[in-house]
Amino acid sequence: MSAPSRRRLHMLAATALAWTLFVGGWLVLGAFGRSTSALWFDGLGPVAAWLAVAGATAVAPRAPSRAVVVGAAAVAVAGVSACWQWGGSLAAIVAGCGWGGVSGAASRRAGDAHASACLPARGASRDPAQWPASAARCAMLPMMAAMAVAPDWCAGPGVTAGEGAALQLAAMLVPALLSRRGPRSPTWIAAFMAAGLLALALLPGVRGWLAMSLLHAVAWGLAWSGDGNATCAPENASTARGRASRWTAVAAMMPAAMVLALGSTIAVFGLDGLVGVHAGLGVAAVAGWIVAGTGRHARARRARGARLLRTLNEEMLG
Repeated sequence: MSAPSRRRLHMLAATALAWTLFVGGWLVLGAFGRSTSALWFDGLGPVAAWLAVAGATAVAPRAPSRAVVVGAAAVAVAGVSACWQWGGSLAAIVAGCGWGGVSGAASRRAGDAHASACLPARGASRDPAQWPASAARCAMLPMMAAMAVAPDWCAGPGVTAGEGAALQLAAMLVPALLSRRGPRSPTWIAAFMAAGLLALALLPGVRGWLAMSLLHAVAWGLAWSGDGNATCAPENASTARGRASRWTAVAAMMPAAMVLALGSTIAVFGLDGLVGVHAGLGVAAVAGWIVAGTGRHARARRARGARLLRTLNEEMLG
């Protein structure tokens, strides 16, 4: 096997491992948090610990050594084993920290900051054209949190909790796998986000939320496959080459902080809080698409007017 082929194979294996750890972190650590605490804030504690350590590892100036990665894996195994046998929030937090070390190292190796998959694009607040993709990326957080801590919410008539979670993951990942063939424009992303709002309005109860969540999952897949790592998180260590900064540390902690904020919201408002987050993101996506389209039309009208004036001036001078 040639050297380029080996490098591609190693990159493919690293990417597969990073995504496995990423999805598994939500499901496994979320299950441990659910079993050790009845509160959303505490129940998402292991997930927040994992995301915090993974983010710090992914943007650290230097990649962790093999010994450190092996040690993190040992900590994760010990925490999972202790939580499985005896339970307890502390064991779940320890498992999350170890999981984060391994997950962050795998993300560095794959050149992909998976912990930032729920963050908006850089400069999105100043560019309405980026609002649909950024809102879709942020929608990943309530989707994964629901699967992690309240899988029964993913169930519906004739759909078990496991089947609902499988549908969510398929809706998220299939567009990414078909990214070279599928539509990825802001219009398509905004359309799926708007369809989610329509489903919520038309379908009763949990069924409406489940349909909205599935449609927003498709939008996330399109957004993630379309802009890759163009998040507000700075470059990870593989591309930043050790240029750590204060913003690097803040951005690395954002997914963990967002998880705890979401947990606090749902602890107070329950399912309505989760639905409200989804609906707000859908409204932001549609609003961004409308504002961006209005701006494009206005610029086009100004350009046509300028061309007309130039033509008139040339005719008058001629």
